[in-house]
Amino acid sequence: MESAPRLTVAYSPVALAELEEIWEWNIERQCARQAREYRRFLLAEINELGASFDLGRLVTSRPYLRFVTIRWRTGGHGQVVVYRVGKEAAVVTIAYIFHTRKDWNSHLADD
Repeated sequence: MESAPRLTVAYSPVALAELEEIWEWNIERQCARQAREYRRFLLAEINELGASFDLGRLVTSRPYLRFVTIRWRTGGHGQVVVYRVGKEAAVVTIAYIFHTRKDWNSHLADD
């Protein structure tokens, strides 16, 4: 059985800025070690979208976008990763990374 192709994962400038904000938040409130571990975890999970891009749910207001929720701990807060799949270009573009407490659907409607 042939496996699905792995797509390249790319980050929009907005998503890169959001990753930096996550890093800074963790540095200020936790410690450098935990900030590094969380960033490593988050990037690994996001980069897996290159292989499992079809697992994300469609964003109702924008059907060309998908999203997944990534949590470090079961039941804890995490990040909602919003992305688009460009199969012709063989790329998954990470558009946004939101905290699970944020009303990210409203943010998309305003964008």
